[in-house]
Amino acid sequence: MYFRDTIAAISTPCGKSGIGIIKISGDKSIKIASSLFKPSSKSNLSKQPAFKVSHGLIVSGAQIIDEVLVTVMRAPKSYTAEDVVEINCHGSLVSLSRVLEMVLDNGARLADPGEFTRRAYLNGRIDLAQAEAVADVINSKTQSSLEAAMDQLKGPYSKEIGRLRAGVLRLLAQVEAAVDFSDEEDISLQEYTGLRADTKNIVIIIEQLLSSSRHGKILRDGLVAAIIGAPNVGKSSLLNLLLREERAIVSPIPGTTRDVIEEYVNIRGIPLALKDTAGIRKTKDQIEILGVRLSKKSLEQADLVLWVIDNSKKVTAAEAKLSKELMEKKVLVVMNKSDLKPKNTTTELKKKLNINEFVKMSALTGFGLNQLEERIAKMVFAQGPHKDKELLVTNVRHIRALEMAKKCLDEADELLKNRGQEELISLVLREAADDLGLIIGQTTNDDILEEIFSTFCIGK
Repeated sequence: MYFRDTIAAISTPCGKSGIGIIKISGDKSIKIASSLFKPSSKSNLSKQPAFKVSHGLIVSGAQIIDEVLVTVMRAPKSYTAEDVVEINCHGSLVSLSRVLEMVLDNGARLADPGEFTRRAYLNGRIDLAQAEAVADVINSKTQSSLEAAMDQLKGPYSKEIGRLRAGVLRLLAQVEAAVDFSDEEDISLQEYTGLRADTKNIVIIIEQLLSSSRHGKILRDGLVAAIIGAPNVGKSSLLNLLLREERAIVSPIPGTTRDVIEEYVNIRGIPLALKDTAGIRKTKDQIEILGVRLSKKSLEQADLVLWVIDNSKKVTAAEAKLSKELMEKKVLVVMNKSDLKPKNTTTELKKKLNINEFVKMSALTGFGLNQLEERIAKMVFAQGPHKDKELLVTNVRHIRALEMAKKCLDEADELLKNRGQEELISLVLREAADDLGLIIGQTTNDDILEEIFSTFCIGK
């Protein structure tokens, strides 16, 4: 076991709730909990079987602090692979804080962010990729992102990375054997050919993983979509429709929206940060000028642009001019107010705006909403839907490590092709193995661990 001290933290979110949980992990966790807990039965926590729940009171002298349920999980069959106690209190922040204070006074230390999961990793219960998946499960914004995180947590992804690394290490062993016995015999042409074939097979699998990374990263991190357009074309109405709630003020007065309103929405499993922006137009109103500046900044940062036009009116010169600023962006033109008599056809709009993606809808009636969401999903996942059994790479750190490993393996293949020095081949293969090891934590350092676990909440 890696750690010797005992840590504790509140593991549930702050706020009013039926139950709040305090988690304790370490050698003294059962002893500390026993010193505070007065069980309803005569049983003692030190003798309590693992995973059994006991009812009782948390007491301080003669004072009853809370009525609780206590669960004991014994090492190594616990989340951290240490002795763990969970105290289920009532969800009052006052009660939870008081019980936590008593736990700390009796010998525990307040856990650092992510320290429970860090202990699970350092104690060998999970690898580093699985540890990161725990944070992804907690932070998942849609069912699809949750499923992707759970797939990574279950382990097949880590096993695949482990197999790739083992394959590289086998190649390294063959090359280093030739270096060690270089006085006896060089690597034969046949051996070079076999090494190249094995190297290429590993590269192919890495390329397949990298090809899934855009899809995976979108599910994990989401995208930013800016809703832009002239004043009073229905941008705020579109935001409210997509959110299924009245989030933005809707008014027939142009210029009502002055600031950028941002909300998350789930569109076909895609976490989308929608930004409702001020209408883009020339104005002398100083506040509205600031709003237009923010709109253009949101436009620059957007991964996807929902450009709303009033289809009951002809496209203006200002809108035609705006289209030139959108040439480098992924744009979907929303032909709003299509419940009224249309003044534009898609053919005319394609010619005037030089944009190919359109959808007709009415933010007022909801007409065209399904088509809009379907078109957004198709534009985001242009390569088609993810296959259920295909492994997804969702983490930027993993993507970079895979890219570095592939670069090293490509270099190794070139050296093998030209029958380069075995020492150089050995060097780049070792680098590739280290890069793959970074993903699952077989090669890492304290700085990387600190960066990863500092993003966790304290109770996990």
